[in-house]
Amino acid sequence: LTPSALTTIRVVDGKSIPINFGSDAGTKVVFLAHGFLGSRSDLGYIAEDLASRGYVCVAPEYPESLEASYPRMDGLNRAAINKQLIPYIKDMVHQPIVSYSAIGHSLGCGTVLQMGDDSWNRVLMGSGRAPLLPSSRTRSKTTENNDTVYKNPVVGGRLLFISSVNDGPVTSWGGGIEIPKEYTVLQESQLQQEENGEGIQSVKKLQRAALVFQGDKAPNHISYLSENVNDAMLSFLSPLLPLTNALGIPVLDFDKYEKSRDSVVTGKVLKPLISSFLAGGVP
Repeated sequence: LTPSALTTIRVVDGKSIPINFGSDAGTKVVFLAHGFLGSRSDLGYIAEDLASRGYVCVAPEYPESLEASYPRMDGLNRAAINKQLIPYIKDMVHQPIVSYSAIGHSLGCGTVLQMGDDSWNRVLMGSGRAPLLPSSRTRSKTTENNDTVYKNPVVGGRLLFISSVNDGPVTSWGGGIEIPKEYTVLQESQLQQEENGEGIQSVKKLQRAALVFQGDKAPNHISYLSENVNDAMLSFLSPLLPLTNALGIPVLDFDKYEKSRDSVVTGKVLKPLISSFLAGGVP
């Protein structure tokens, strides 16, 4: 990536596409962290929606991705990648960065909690425990990579927590859903209205918010991902699902998604909710 007044970014087919990073009013940067074995395309529909609203969206490809385009190397992990990526993006952007945000799914939630500081906005999806507000600084330094990590799910700053009672990895073997009392719990009925409705707009004012989908038709663990990603994975896994079900082998809810096919429906709730929450963190 070559910094310039009008930057170009090289894509897979070799073409250089002009990208205008930000505006005179400043740049809003959003990082999107995929889950274990996921891909940088997992949250693509959210990135596209936010990009249309003026955000610069960055979706790193982490080493354990099934679509990893580079070999695994000792010492190359999520923390090491983010440690280099954040200052790299800062150098690329010529306008002042007015807000940083990070969105994570599943294992990506832990990644998001290790990024940035208390000025960042964070969105967690497909996780069971909403982080506590710190009464005192609870971070500690590791000696291996000199990276800051959270020993416990405690983090400052604005945070939107999204979970579901139909999320198998969360409810079956992830310890269930826990939301601290400091969070404002949103009702799905508040959000199922036009994008500029009162329910959506009120999210901008919240420091800590949580939405837990309820009912038999609530999203499963992979309903949060892009439809094309799930369809591609299903085409590969479908022949194996009867066997995994018979043996009781967990498959991250792909068996549920094969029946529900609800990525688009879930996205219709998530996109305006997330964009409204992040807008509240822009000065």
